Amino acid sequence: MFKNKKTSEVLTSAIGSFFVMILSALPVAAQDGGDGIGGACTGDTLGGMFCTLQESSVAQLIALLLAACFVIGLFLFYRALTTLMKVGDNQAQPGILSNGLLTLAAATFLVALPSTIMVGLTTVGFGGAWDFGIQDDVGGADGTLGSDNFISMMGNFALNAAGPLSTLVMAIAVLVGIFLVASSMIGVANMNNPQSGRQQSFGSIGTKFVVGIALVNIFLVMEVIGASFGLPSADTGHFTGITQTASEYAHVANSDGISVQERFDTVLEIAFLALVPFGLIAFVRGLLILKDTTDQGKQASLGMGATHIVGGVALVNAKPVSCAVMATLVGSGAGFCS
Repeated sequence: MFKNKKTSEVLTSAIGSFFVMILSALPVAAQDGGDGIGGACTGDTLGGMFCTLQESSVAQLIALLLAACFVIGLFLFYRALTTLMKVGDNQAQPGILSNGLLTLAAATFLVALPSTIMVGLTTVGFGGAWDFGIQDDVGGADGTLGSDNFISMMGNFALNAAGPLSTLVMAIAVLVGIFLVASSMIGVANMNNPQSGRQQSFGSIGTKFVVGIALVNIFLVMEVIGASFGLPSADTGHFTGITQTASEYAHVANSDGISVQERFDTVLEIAFLALVPFGLIAFVRGLLILKDTTDQGKQASLGMGATHIVGGVALVNAKPVSCAVMATLVGSGAGFCS
């Protein structure tokens, strides 16, 4: 702490004023951020609800989190400087120099958190963060495929909700990833601080950082894992264009002159799209389980996390995985595999 109490009060007031200024700018920043479809959330389906949640809340929460990290970084700068000022004190505690330097480094990374995340992404070979402003169109084709069987109902879910749910899950993954990266930086600041009761191990901090980076760029991480199993590569449209793809299949399924088998295979293609958001949820859950393996007091295992991750990738790529299983067991796939 500064010995001059007035200096401390002025610094605290300045940080608070800056935080208020950031908060007042959040609605504009969130509206301008991303390439999302502003105001495109219509309809009374679950897809409309998912789209509205992403459009109205997620972008603002991410902007708020980045602003909060900036303010916390300024506070850590203040704490680091006051700690380093005590290095020459004869009564200074052991390790005060390393504590001050670690706090200073963490403060630097938090103030420039977007750049910190980009450094982490490029270090592991990723190109950039997932654009959390991307939204899929909201389906408006209630009952287009009928409701005479389970596959048709799954197809209707793909038409009306799977797309917005997928982009919402990926946007939330970015939010959680940013939080984990910030949390790891705060852990670095407290690593060698004897006055803090929140010390974390280096392994826990490193795992949080790596999992956070993976969540921020969840699309490319899934691509890498899928390619490791020989699954075909997909572009971002596989996640952001589910509604449009499902609508095209639905148009074919309802066209005149199509056979019963062809219609069934087409509806099944739509049903596979309905599994994508559930695969994303399982994948995110798997990464969070891996993070929990280094946290004391939490029941988690590497096997459980790996199972969720592999299962999530399999659900996102349900069609090629199903065709591979059938080709293995019966020697040939069904009509939709051709």
